[in-house]
Amino acid sequence: YSYGNFRKRNTEWLIDPALPRYSTHYVGMRHTISLLSEAYSYASYKDRVMGTIAFVRHSFQWVADHRVEVRQVIAAAKSRDIERGRNDLLKQGLGLAATYRR
Repeated sequence: YSYGNFRKRNTEWLIDPALPRYSTHYVGMRHTISLLSEAYSYASYKDRVMGTIAFVRHSFQWVADHRVEVRQVIAAAKSRDIERGRNDLLKQGLGLAATYRR
């Protein structure tokens, strides 16, 4: 599902930028799998725990059922980045450093 928040009277949908300062983004940049699990805050504690357990079990089972495909996707992502690293990264527009200016 789409994750993010509305801004400007619900006319704009914003998500967190894909920067490694967020743990889920950092893990993705390392070509591994990350799951973000959030429980509905108005549910009871027991329901939140049980829902989280079900979510994690289902997620692990899906990965186990699709392990060959998951491994292929991870390997392809790693290979793609290794190839990009062998080429000139700057020509491809990948920033290696940034400077904040006011």
